[in-house]
Amino acid sequence: MATHYVAMLVMFYSKAQWKLFFVLVAYCVLRLNSLPLPDEARKLEDSQSVSCVSVSFINNCKRPIKIWKTMSPTTFKGFIISGNIYRMKTMVLNQRKPVVFHAEDLGSNQSDKLLLEGQESLSILPFDCDDKFVNVSISCRSKLS
Repeated sequence: MATHYVAMLVMFYSKAQWKLFFVLVAYCVLRLNSLPLPDEARKLEDSQSVSCVSVSFINNCKRPIKIWKTMSPTTFKGFIISGNIYRMKTMVLNQRKPVVFHAEDLGSNQSDKLLLEGQESLSILPFDCDDKFVNVSISCRSKLS
């Protein structure tokens, strides 16, 4: 039914009317962007306590891995990194609480232990939400050793 009405609109509007319609839609979208924020969002925007953890994971293992943060892998599915570099920015409300990262091998044999900067887990304290990223090198070590 709705497609029928759209087809009728297409048939009865001239090119000039369509241009006017698109200008009107663009104006409405711009007005929506300038609407006031809800109270919760305004608190986050105005708060000095919002910080970020911005990390560039450098995958030196050359195979897919999974990264998860703070939570256990059973409650949080994590992020799959299939390339060499994965950049992630996480907003944090509590500046004093570090974000803890862990890694898991998704390779076919899963015989390697993944190390973040030489450790099984890595804690990073939040800092300013600018464009600076912390480089974290991910390396592989055999579980047998």
